Amino acid sequence: PNHMSRFTADLPALDGLRLHWWDNRSDPSVAPHIYLHDVEGWSAQFMSQLQSDQACIDLDLPGFGLSDKPKKVAAHRLAWHAQVLREFIDALQPSPVVLHAPRVMAPVLHTLTCPIEWVEVPALPSATATAFFKLLRSGGCAAMAI
Repeated sequence: PNHMSRFTADLPALDGLRLHWWDNRSDPSVAPHIYLHDVEGWSAQFMSQLQSDQACIDLDLPGFGLSDKPKKVAAHRLAWHAQVLREFIDALQPSPVVLHAPRVMAPVLHTLTCPIEWVEVPALPSATATAFFKLLRSGGCAAMAI
């Protein structure tokens, strides 16, 4: 569905990187549902939602899917991903009504200041998500530190 593919580099937190998302809305004045991947996925895991009648956006955070990849691994901090997500949601008009995301993304989602309903979706099965949180709790992964 290439006609649904969108990019922006206009968010301040992106610092020149391009953020990608799929948008199935024929009418941009309709408030969308946003689908957010987990720490190993990308927007393709929600392609079936694009075929529905529900207005939706499938977002690729920076470094995932079709979004630009930062050159420095240290850029992948939860605080940065949360800031990009906040700026993206704030820039959407009308504001999205629901954010669909797996529980593994809770540390990012809990930083959102805008009122939005979170609907938990299944994560891709992976031991990496568990390892990700163990590293965060231990402070052993500076690249992912908040």
